[in-house]
Amino acid sequence: MDIHKLVFILLIVRLLLCCVDVALIRDHVKAQSIERRRSAYNIWTIHFVSPQLMYSMKNHSASGKEDIYSSGGNSLHHNTSQHEFDNWTILLTFNNEYFDFFQNWWWFFVRLDIPVKILVIAEDGDVFRKIMANYAEYAYVERSDLDIEEEMYFDTDARRKIAFSRISHILKYLENGINILYSDIDTVWLKNPFTYFTGSCDMWVQMEDETIYSTGFMAMLSNKKTFNFMQRWRQVLKYKLQDDRPVFNALLKYSHIRPCPLDENKFSSGPTYKRLTTSEREKAVVVHNTNFELAHVMKRERFKQWNLWNNESKAQDEDMEGLPREENVNDTRSEAAENLES
Repeated sequence: MDIHKLVFILLIVRLLLCCVDVALIRDHVKAQSIERRRSAYNIWTIHFVSPQLMYSMKNHSASGKEDIYSSGGNSLHHNTSQHEFDNWTILLTFNNEYFDFFQNWWWFFVRLDIPVKILVIAEDGDVFRKIMANYAEYAYVERSDLDIEEEMYFDTDARRKIAFSRISHILKYLENGINILYSDIDTVWLKNPFTYFTGSCDMWVQMEDETIYSTGFMAMLSNKKTFNFMQRWRQVLKYKLQDDRPVFNALLKYSHIRPCPLDENKFSSGPTYKRLTTSEREKAVVVHNTNFELAHVMKRERFKQWNLWNNESKAQDEDMEGLPREENVNDTRSEAAENLES
């Protein structure tokens, strides 16, 4: 055989082998990417470990105590069925200005012992880095396409943009068969809200008053009616950026969706909680610090007046500029673990 033909054939074979190698590498990388997404977000087969249990496991490991799983001990959510939360995800979205409110929300949330997935949407780079440094082990974190660092006053474009972006995030997960509980970050959860999502409803929504639905606390089932409703809501706001609440309420009147209003005293807005008696406040499930004229600092002071602010948080009265130091991160986690055990 001619030496030139032999070299040509060998080159062709080599080229084919390279193509096969590239295809195999591509498939392997794709498979790893899918597996990472499954593991991180717990959509398919990975059993979800609640943030509370992860805190406890870290504390046991650091103190040299026996591991919870290997010892056969009870998990922190022993009274709650995991199955009822398998298809629910809590969605939170905020920027760096409200990071302290997230810390406050988290402090109350971990004490409720709810084994549910948490998705945090970071609306600017600073808060994304802080969440990744402190909470990435306990929540799934996404970086928004937005970069809004200023305070989100009512009736500003910054707030409207975040509200519009929030709908897009909700739609993405509803489309993938995941039920979403969206909560504004200026809330405090005092009891497990999921036990109140009963009846033949597509959506459970907090009320601002007897006739107006709030868009700051909404639990949505993943079904065709809910998805179509959210799409229409998004389309109207895309056509004209405006306050999302009036549009939401107007669309509900002409929609086939079945909304269920949540008890106004149990799922209280700021003005509602303010007028509740002491005995009524003891029955509150979620307190939403709504008052469209209050700025960030004033909202924080109001939570303090109601004893709904975590006084143990190191960052509550600081500006929290830049990343927290690593020793502060570890201190915060160990303090949370100690608080949970006590």
